[in-house]
Amino acid sequence: MMMIDEIIQKNGRSYALIPLDFYEKLLESAEESEDIRLYDEAKKRDEEFFPAARIKSIMDGVSPVKVYRTHRGLTQRALAAGMGISRSYLAEIESGKKRGSVTVLCRAATVLNVDLDMLVTDWESHENKPI
Repeated sequence: MMMIDEIIQKNGRSYALIPLDFYEKLLESAEESEDIRLYDEAKKRDEEFFPAARIKSIMDGVSPVKVYRTHRGLTQRALAAGMGISRSYLAEIESGKKRGSVTVLCRAATVLNVDLDMLVTDWESHENKPI
């Protein structure tokens, strides 16, 4: 329902005066429409989406390897086997006791089907040493 109070002319242009609360609702509706458009575009690209709670846990300091492992429904034993490392070494990576080399994290990314940069939060602290 349009709520135009008045039409005014200024510098050869027409302007509609509307109540502020109606204007705010229009802005909110436009933002929602843009969010829907962006979501639809992303879906067309066939990108995988991770639940916000999982991303928040990474932001809160939980190991990305652990977050994506649990998201994929893998046990530590299964992921470690796929990576060719021991379960105890994986546990140390997930707990932050060890950082894991780039080589090991590349293996984790492959098994977890994520990009390597999803698993590494601080590149300078990772060395590519043989395991």
